[in-house]
Amino acid sequence: MIDYASVLTLVTSTVGAADGVTKLAGSIKDVVKSGKVTGPELDSLRDDVSRLYDQAISAKALNLELLASMADLKAAYDAQNRKIADMESFDAERSQYVLRQLAPHSHAYIQERTADPAEPMRYYCVPCFDDRRKSILQFNRPDYHADILQCPRCKNEVRIAKADEGPSVMIGRVKRSGWDYDPFENE
Repeated sequence: MIDYASVLTLVTSTVGAADGVTKLAGSIKDVVKSGKVTGPELDSLRDDVSRLYDQAISAKALNLELLASMADLKAAYDAQNRKIADMESFDAERSQYVLRQLAPHSHAYIQERTADPAEPMRYYCVPCFDDRRKSILQFNRPDYHADILQCPRCKNEVRIAKADEGPSVMIGRVKRSGWDYDPFENE
């Protein structure tokens, strides 16, 4: 694994070395200006100092680019570490949920143990949960002996069987062949 702190220290020291070279070139330039060196040696020294200066400046520019790249790389590394930590925490939390069949061909994840028994049961969408996203199924519409729940994220629909509502009672007029039955007749 890369130790980013030591790489950053190395890059910073390289920038410092480039600064030292720049100061050295400035010192040589001062010696040349003082007049102690003359003739063809002076021209050669000037050319060498000029090249040294240019190389030091380009080295500083490259090191600054390297520092910026290192900062971007560190940010991406930290983002990946956060993503891995989120995935690991989701996997740990996932063990608290079980996949249950709510009706024929209808499944949802349900929390196995709830801290508060008065808390309503929540149903989580299976495709979204498998993609590491907790999406609570919402009531969409009633259906015969069931309610249709829908995922707000992926629009997946799940049937959930209604609780037993007791026997159906029909109130009203029933006409049979040849006789009428009216439950309200004697009122």
